[in-house]
Amino acid sequence: MFHKQLPVVVWALGLLGSWALGLLGSWALGLLGSWALRGNDNFDLVGANSFALYIRLVIRGE
Repeated sequence: MFHKQLPVVVWALGLLGSWALGLLGSWALGLLGSWALRGNDNFDLVGANSFALYIRLVIRGE
């Protein structure tokens, strides 16, 4: 029974893994972009502002 559901499980794990990697990658890029643009004196480790900055720079093209 389980071997018939294995492709669905693999697909779901792949989808979840790609979503997690994409989120982690965008957070890291936003953090790096924030550090590069503002300097490292107010480095935002939480990444909330960095993530918003990444969205503005990449998605909206500002």
